Amino acid sequence: MSQLESHLLASNEGQGSLFANTGPGSQNNNTGGGTQHNTGILNSLTFDGMRSRHANIRRRHKNTCQWVLGLEKYRSWMASTSGLLWIKGKPGTGKSTLMVFLHEQLSYSRSESHVIHLNFFFYARGKYLQHTQLGMLRSLLYQIFNRDESIRKTVREFYKQNVGLDVGPGHEWELSQSQLEEAFQKAVLASASVNQVVIFVDALDEAGATSALGLATYFHELNASAEKENLKLKICISCRHYPVPSSRPAVEITVENHNHGDITNYLQDHLSTSPAIRGQQLADKLIEQAGNMFQWACVILPFVQQKLAEGDSPEVVFNWLKEVPTPREDMNDTYQYILDHVITDWNWAQSFLLFQWVYLAERPLTLLEIRYALTVSNARATHAKKGYNGLEYALEAENFGSKIKALSGGLAELVSVEDNRQIIQVIHQSVNDFLCEKGLPWLAARVRGRPLLATGDEIILECQATLYRSCLDYLTIELLKGLEVREFEDDRAEQLWIEEEKEEVLQGRPFIHYAVTYLFVHAGKAQSLRTNNLEDDLRELERIFDLWFRIYYTIDTSRCPPKNSKLVHIAAAVNMNDIIEVLLTSKTENDAETDSNGSTLMHIAAQYGHMELARSLRSRGFSCMVKNKRDETPLLLAIQYDNLEIARWLLDEIKDSKAASEIDIALQEASFKRQRDMVWLLKATGANVNFQGGKYGSALQAAASSGSANIVKILLLAKANGGKFNTALQAAAFCAGPDVVKILLDAGAKVDLCGGKYGTALQAAARNREIESVKLLLHFGADVNQRGGKYETALQAAAASGSDIIVKCLINAHADVNLKGGKYGSALQAAAVWGNVEVLRILLEADADVHSGGKDEAPALQNAASMGDLDLVKLLLEFGADVNQRGGKHETALQAVAYDGNIAVLKCLIEAKANVRLKGGKYGTALQAAACRGNAECVTMILNADEIVNVNAHGGMHGSALHAAVMCGSSDTAKILIEAGANVHANVGLKTTPLEIACFNRRPDMMRILLEADSNVKTNRERYSLALHLALEKGFEEEARILKNAGVSRF
Repeated sequence: MSQLESHLLASNEGQGSLFANTGPGSQNNNTGGGTQHNTGILNSLTFDGMRSRHANIRRRHKNTCQWVLGLEKYRSWMASTSGLLWIKGKPGTGKSTLMVFLHEQLSYSRSESHVIHLNFFFYARGKYLQHTQLGMLRSLLYQIFNRDESIRKTVREFYKQNVGLDVGPGHEWELSQSQLEEAFQKAVLASASVNQVVIFVDALDEAGATSALGLATYFHELNASAEKENLKLKICISCRHYPVPSSRPAVEITVENHNHGDITNYLQDHLSTSPAIRGQQLADKLIEQAGNMFQWACVILPFVQQKLAEGDSPEVVFNWLKEVPTPREDMNDTYQYILDHVITDWNWAQSFLLFQWVYLAERPLTLLEIRYALTVSNARATHAKKGYNGLEYALEAENFGSKIKALSGGLAELVSVEDNRQIIQVIHQSVNDFLCEKGLPWLAARVRGRPLLATGDEIILECQATLYRSCLDYLTIELLKGLEVREFEDDRAEQLWIEEEKEEVLQGRPFIHYAVTYLFVHAGKAQSLRTNNLEDDLRELERIFDLWFRIYYTIDTSRCPPKNSKLVHIAAAVNMNDIIEVLLTSKTENDAETDSNGSTLMHIAAQYGHMELARSLRSRGFSCMVKNKRDETPLLLAIQYDNLEIARWLLDEIKDSKAASEIDIALQEASFKRQRDMVWLLKATGANVNFQGGKYGSALQAAASSGSANIVKILLLAKANGGKFNTALQAAAFCAGPDVVKILLDAGAKVDLCGGKYGTALQAAARNREIESVKLLLHFGADVNQRGGKYETALQAAAASGSDIIVKCLINAHADVNLKGGKYGSALQAAAVWGNVEVLRILLEADADVHSGGKDEAPALQNAASMGDLDLVKLLLEFGADVNQRGGKHETALQAVAYDGNIAVLKCLIEAKANVRLKGGKYGTALQAAACRGNAECVTMILNADEIVNVNAHGGMHGSALHAAVMCGSSDTAKILIEAGANVHANVGLKTTPLEIACFNRRPDMMRILLEADSNVKTNRERYSLALHLALEKGFEEEARILKNAGVSRF
């Protein structure tokens, strides 16, 4: 699949569309805790239809698939804790049905509490993310992140380092495919170190032959990594026969060698219910003819049953079967027979339209959508546009399911999906393969009544043109019928109206969402066969463009083109060169040379690899060196999207200009993206492999960051040397793995060179839990106590990562457990913040100072209390931590947990003799800290812990506990404090009384509580006069009335 195609197809599925205004600089800032980040990460991974394929696979017939359970290969795989099982088979042998059976068998037998099951079922007939590696990785990472809490910190940290977690509402934290591969591998291997993990991935071939081979290789490599580290990871995949070179071959089960018995059971069970069957002869004929092709049995059996039900004798049916082709390597001959002999000739024209939509639609159409699509297509085919009014045909069609069956000869079916909808799809992926190769060209020849001169590829282009014209006609007719959509501004107030407008636009127009979303997708795919009359086509596009844009913005704001986009920009994205030529020649688009991102048409051509367009633009004087608002040149975009041909052309165009630095930056981008051919090209063009600058620092560092050993070797041979990590070795240690680290060390990289984010390569490896790299660096003489960087020492970085293995390794290498500095102050404090009990115990047993910390640094006990981790708190107390040690934001551990509200930890500290009267820190006292969060139970526990606790103690940011309770609006907490003797008149600290705070924050219920607590309101009314003055000045009528009714008067 082309890069352009993948962008187009993703437009409605969470990847970001061709037109989405995303990219660097498009994210807002926001902060949030782990729970918010967890939700954000899950939202970024999920997509529509992520789980639907599993439900749509044909369920096994009774007593079938059982054979696999008795195979020694399967039993051996089941008994092991690791290994790769490959279910192989020809198309139509029943691989997916067997995979569902195996998955269900494991699901039913789950007895262990530490078994994590992950699955993905590729679905070529579904939406883009349902049949791509990108979708698989998102689904698998979603599942393991959702099911294994132990790996969430690792994944969150990965997201933070790669896309940041400071992202505002409405923005997605999306990783690239290569980043997802890395994130999933880290997560699944980490999980498999403590859990049994089982991965099921079905139908790799439905991702396409090339992708399937890559996926099979990926799982072989993942399996090899797990076995190398003795991890508990089992993988089961299914696909067609592809050769995968591997030093650790999979256990293979070939379905066609075992499924004949299942086919026999299936056919005999179905035929035995027919009273017309006498003897075994017909059943034997079917079984013999089916061979090992289950799909043939499923397709032909309904025809046999229908003929018998209509009165044909078994002998007649037996003779008919002799005409039906016997399947060999595929089902193509059988499908051809159905087109030629089962579908009636008067239905061929309608069948041709139906199959075009079923095969080429960008997503499966619903039952109502396909009715509209066929109606519009029929209107064009019969030149009956005027008769289209109201689409009565589509709305009034009865028994449409039967109509679909008749038009498709049983090769298409209606399938129920979520929201009680039905979609239409072919019955098996092999039908789609047949339609592309033979079916559509054959039908086209029959409909036209003459042999085809066009090639199969040209027929597909003509079919794309049919779908494009249908979408365009639909929108044109809606325009003629008077559809109007308001133009929305980008401000917040306008956004409130969009959902209402969207509902109105979609109401009664089931096909409009598809037509708008994919109009230009089909236009681009139809290429030069899009139209026979360019002038009419352009006139119609210009006529509907504003309506198209407004509808798109209303129904899918986030993926709509930038607001100032013109027809020429959209045409450039989908390579409609003829349209662009006319628009530029007529100069009607002069003001639209750049879009809202500052990108020119040359940028767009480079991004999508449109060479012919790029040459045409260059001849018109478009610059190859211009930068957009993201500081990107066309060359950089060509490299980012791996368009080698246009990158080579751009290099030729700019080689005589002052473009050296741009070529050098391009080399860094290609190195990071592991684009070997692009790196060779740029190097041959004269790129400086040692250029320092850009977002990666250097080309070598970019390659090391991406983990590409091959690119690192290429650059080292070109005498490259070590950006954000300061050195290539540090970058490699963090994320490239031991192979790249060793290459760099062998090439003379200095193992202890200090600088950059992590200070040293050892600290970088420790932070990212790269145990093999840690061992390798130590073997090469890395100083385990070298200081510098974010965490000061490798041990603190390891503690922050939560890796007990690396912590032990570093301590065994004589790491000083009490070195101070860095983000957390010490390794012990880092372990307490990150909540890893095992790491904390290892450090304490190695004589880490349990009281490490200082005036500005929270002690380990306070960190653990703040996290609400009872196990950590108990462990620290067990090793002698001073429960009243002071320092840090909260001053004491008691104040920290009072603010957090964890009752169990609070009780533990009080039982350990924590002093509830100690003052200091942000909230002055533990009582105030609890009150400011409205933690009524914590407040009660603190008051009961000490008979002489001062409920009116002042200090901290709120002044007193009562001030804090009033500020947060907790009536229950305020009542508890007042009953304990809190002074309702106190104006210490903030020099403001609780009543004035309640009035200012418009909390009438709180005001009543405070006034009722004063038995002498009238006597003390002067104390409340300022509150009344405030209420009257601000126009707070209810608050003023409460005060006046209580007898308060103005001073």
